[in-house]
Amino acid sequence: MRVFWRNGYEATSMSDLVDALGINRASLYAAFGDKEALFLRVLDRYRQDFTERPVAALNEFEDPREAVGAFLYRTVDHLTDDRLPRGCLFANAILESPGGSERICQAVANGVAGLEDAIYHVLLRSSGTDKIPVGTDCRALARFFVGVAQGMALMAKVSPDKSLVLDIASTSMAIWPTAR
Repeated sequence: MRVFWRNGYEATSMSDLVDALGINRASLYAAFGDKEALFLRVLDRYRQDFTERPVAALNEFEDPREAVGAFLYRTVDHLTDDRLPRGCLFANAILESPGGSERICQAVANGVAGLEDAIYHVLLRSSGTDKIPVGTDCRALARFFVGVAQGMALMAKVSPDKSLVLDIASTSMAIWPTAR
């Protein structure tokens, strides 16, 4: 995963993968098929490790604002963790090859859609309360916060400055809808 994450799909060679996995080329092909099939497995693993866990954390909070804020701040920590490659593997994959494989694009789209749905459901359960005012478009708000997270991923890829990414998270929370 880290080889693809660091180098990108296109720039990662089979030799890179053989070296990283410590197996021979024939074993790699026997186990995973081709490079794209391996990358799809990597994307699924990334979704489990770096999307499902933060999404599950959304449900740790009763207050949707606290849940989304915690999600964004955990995302900041993830994106700026020096032990990990920079940015988000999903965002990197799309930015690297926008006209790439349909299967890869679909895997990334599914991962991002899962995140949007999780945020949407957190918002929806408080819709019409003092936490989420009547008339708030919970789907649009969920999409906004997914866009914020992806924008933070891009900025973290560009700059290792955690304060930059933290500013984005903090500023985005300032738009939280309030009763009119």
